[in-house]
Amino acid sequence: MYKYILKRLLTLIPVILGVILIIFLIMDLTPGDPARLVLGNMASEEALESFRQEQGLNDPLPIRYGRYVLNICRGDLGASYKTGRSVLTELLDRFPASMLLAASSIMFALVISVPLGIVSAVKQNSIFDNVSMVVALLGIAMPAFWLGLIVIIAFSLNLNWLPSGGYGTFKHLILPTFTVGASCAANIARITRSSMLEIIRQDYMRTARAKGVSKMTVILHHGMRNCWIPIITVAGLQFGTLLGGIVIIENVFAWPGVGNFLLTSITSKDTPCVLGAIVLFTVVFSVVNLVVDIIYAFVDPRIKAQYK
Repeated sequence: MYKYILKRLLTLIPVILGVILIIFLIMDLTPGDPARLVLGNMASEEALESFRQEQGLNDPLPIRYGRYVLNICRGDLGASYKTGRSVLTELLDRFPASMLLAASSIMFALVISVPLGIVSAVKQNSIFDNVSMVVALLGIAMPAFWLGLIVIIAFSLNLNWLPSGGYGTFKHLILPTFTVGASCAANIARITRSSMLEIIRQDYMRTARAKGVSKMTVILHHGMRNCWIPIITVAGLQFGTLLGGIVIIENVFAWPGVGNFLLTSITSKDTPCVLGAIVLFTVVFSVVNLVVDIIYAFVDPRIKAQYK
């Protein structure tokens, strides 16, 4: 197991290097001068050139790339062009907010979707099954930012029950959690239903029922043990994506997370901040995938045997 974890962590190195190179190329090819965006259109040419020289913007791309990689090895993600603050400090200030939103959203999704998927599978082709799967399909197809605007209009502007944005209290968490969790729940519910339908038709399930075991016990004890792998896979991918930053949703609800920080940095072409946020997303997503693989070993002993 330890060798497997070390191997997976080592594979992070080429992934991070490749991601940094791609972001460097994208930021280099996009229009806009960082110096002018930071100093403004009224800045003199001398001030602009001084800023470019200070930040190393005049250096060729390979030199800037190599310098950035060396700084990362020392734990330095650079400083923001706009504020001058350390990028690492900026990310650490915002990551707890993104973590809170991602954790609450995935918990909400699991609580809603897993029971919904199980009942839909048990009552296949019933009215409940058809209605719930149509709702799940709508949840997958519905743009999250559109749903966010709808719930803001309904619960903040019209009913005045909940704040339309911000961060700090439980009330501020409800609307963004529902918006993000609804799409995740729809996806997990469909996966749970399809997995449970396959398991219900297995011989060992029929054998358990023939021995007189109640239907509920067969479903929850025998069925769910083999149904968790696809659920964990989808939930892990969703959680990794959410931790990476729900850029549009954080912007809609003025949520002070990493996603909102990334969007602001892109518009101002603040390359160190964009690179730092993307590197954080890459590491988080890879670590979440590793944790999901480790959870597999505890859920299914056959997978644990392969790690030895």
